[in-house]
Amino acid sequence: LHRLKSYLYKLSGFLVKTALYVFYKYTCSISEDVDNLLFTTICVFSIVDSSLKFWMQSDLKKLVAYCTVQEMNCIYLLLCWNDPFTFYNIVNFCFSHSVLSCLMFFVVDCIQKRYNSRSVLEVSGIMNKAPNLGTAILFICIIYSGVPFSLKFYCEFYFFSAMLENSYNVFFVLIFITNFIGIVGFCKNWFEVVFGISKNDNIVDLDRKESIIISFLIILSIFSIFVV
Repeated sequence: LHRLKSYLYKLSGFLVKTALYVFYKYTCSISEDVDNLLFTTICVFSIVDSSLKFWMQSDLKKLVAYCTVQEMNCIYLLLCWNDPFTFYNIVNFCFSHSVLSCLMFFVVDCIQKRYNSRSVLEVSGIMNKAPNLGTAILFICIIYSGVPFSLKFYCEFYFFSAMLENSYNVFFVLIFITNFIGIVGFCKNWFEVVFGISKNDNIVDLDRKESIIISFLIILSIFSIFVV
């Protein structure tokens, strides 16, 4: 059962992209009959719901999964608007999400191997015992927050610009929910893990292979805007 769950988590990035492709083909083939108001309402509700659940989540892997829910619904909203540059920006958004999601899931796996747990309540004080791993987590929080000149910043800038053109009310709701409440709730859980009181003295830091993988993904997350 544990191995099955592991495979499902690894396939999650592929499965959500498959669903996105199906929805894209659906909107392209019968765009005149698509009820954009219905899909927009569902997407906005999902974004708000996943952002609020950051505050109540104690499982780190589920916390990352809610990030996927939030970002994929942002992409679905872009499809509902039928902007001429939608496809190009959706590709960028998907690439940004894929890299960042891989980074976060890999870091969670590194934590689970050391603590035998993914719970925020049981994992704490990483910065004191494994400073390289703690630093990687801080970079995750920075990148997820949309550091300027990163690909995620570019994608979110386009998303909220398009939102502003379509609905002022939804724009102010989402920018407050996602870029304030959601980010603070997301970072709060990670900060408790990094800066909490250490409960385990037998924690080893990242090995060379793990450090290389995490460093590569961080660099790709920040500087991929110059590639795509």
